[in-house]
Amino acid sequence: CPTRVGGYAAFGYAVRGAVETLGSVVAFSAYDDGTRLRVTETGAQAAAIAEDDLGAARGEGRIARLPIERRSASTIPETLSITYYEPSRDYQQGVQRARRDGGARREAKIELPVVLAPEMAKQIAERQLDQIWAACASAKVRLPWRRLDLVPGQRVAVAGSPALWRVGAVTLDRMVVEADLVRLSEGAAI
Repeated sequence: CPTRVGGYAAFGYAVRGAVETLGSVVAFSAYDDGTRLRVTETGAQAAAIAEDDLGAARGEGRIARLPIERRSASTIPETLSITYYEPSRDYQQGVQRARRDGGARREAKIELPVVLAPEMAKQIAERQLDQIWAACASAKVRLPWRRLDLVPGQRVAVAGSPALWRVGAVTLDRMVVEADLVRLSEGAAI
C-alpha cells in the first residue's frame, strides 16, 4: 500500500538530501540519467541480467556467477529510531523504533521531516531496518558493453538470485561494464 504523507518540510540547500529522505518514506528509486532526475516506483519492472551476461572477461577468463560479499552483522544497527511530525499531537515530534536481534548493540536514527501517523512511522522504521540488514550483501558484476544502459538507482533481477538488487555504480573499462549492486529487502523503498 502506498505511504500517505500529510506534509513535508524541505529545508537546506541540497536537493539530494531532500530526495534521499523522501525516498526512505515513499517507495521509489531515483537515478540521474545525465539530464534529469528519473523516478521509478518500487513496483516497476526490474531490469533483468541474464546468466549469459555475467562474468564478461577482460583477458583472465569468464566466470558466470554473482560474487556476493557480506558485511559482518556486528557493523549493522540492531535498533532504528525514526523521528517524524505527529498530527494527533499538534505536529510535535514523535519517535518510533524498530528492533532486530543481531550481533551489535548499535543504534541508527533517521530524522524524517514529514507528517505521519504513528502506525505508518512504525512501518517505515521496520522497513528501513530490514533494508539496512539486506544491504549488508553486495556484489560487483562484470557485464558486456551492451549493458551500459544500467544506471545507478535502477533495480535489477540477476539470473540465479532470488533477491532484487539496486545498482549503486556503473563503470566502463575496456568495453566491460562493472556494476556495483546492493541487495534489496522485499519491501525496500530504495
